[in-house]
Amino acid sequence: MHKDGDLALFGMRLALVGSPPEALRRDVPALQEELSFREHLLNPRVLWDADEARVIVDVMELGRDLQQTADSVAEELFEVAAATLGDFDHFRVEIVHHGVALSDGVAHSAKSSESE
Repeated sequence: MHKDGDLALFGMRLALVGSPPEALRRDVPALQEELSFREHLLNPRVLWDADEARVIVDVMELGRDLQQTADSVAEELFEVAAATLGDFDHFRVEIVHHGVALSDGVAHSAKSSESE
């Protein structure tokens, strides 16, 4: 956690996993477009991971607490997915990796969790 007023740039990699996977793959462009409209989410990048049959979202956000920021972004991704996905049975968001983005642009201090 950072002192009041101190913001850190946090980098996150999230995974959107669901059924049927074809619905997720088909909606990658819609997810990218919707996340790009959210100005507080910096450099969102949405990719299809064919090996794991999931959507990967890399994004950065300013915040004061690493876990709270990652949880907030995961919740927002869940809401965006619920609004943009058409035909799906179920899906969940997993925090694959998150950490403080240093000047080299690399997120450090990994942790994983999941939200449904």
